[in-house]
Amino acid sequence: MIAVAEGLEQVLADLVGTTTSSPELEITADRLALVCSLTWATSPLHASKPAMAPGEFGERLFPGPVLPAIAAELFHAGPGFRELERRGIELADTRSITVAYRRPVLAGDRVTASTSLIGWTPQRPVDSADSDRVDFEPATLALHDALRNQRGELVADIDRVVMIRSVAAARADDTRASG
Repeated sequence: MIAVAEGLEQVLADLVGTTTSSPELEITADRLALVCSLTWATSPLHASKPAMAPGEFGERLFPGPVLPAIAAELFHAGPGFRELERRGIELADTRSITVAYRRPVLAGDRVTASTSLIGWTPQRPVDSADSDRVDFEPATLALHDALRNQRGELVADIDRVVMIRSVAAARADDTRASG
């Protein structure tokens, strides 16, 4: 269970509807090779430049199932995440992800993510098997990531629900400098 700080509702109400853009991330040959190795993506689509060179795309494709991790990495590197931290909100694990793939990400592409805070759900009590204990469903944030390549083309729409790990001193009037 997290301790919900006074003012959380106002902080999140202020942030719902905001969109932030991430820094750019290049899908280098080394990054693609590492992802292929870690995910066992051994198909020529992902792992063989010579096999893909004469094809429709002319280059290896980044494994699609890894795109939500790229979007999360970009969000964590950008101003939206820093603003949540500044407001005292610490995120935990992702609860759910829905991805709509729009076009492939190729080796050499540079991607950015625009992340929008769509809404939030407060922590709430749930039935517990132990009558002496109260369990809680964690507070969550609903985020939408629009992942784009260097040409501005949409490559994936990603909807994520992320649990809030803790809230410390969340205040709508927080004036501490961003880091």
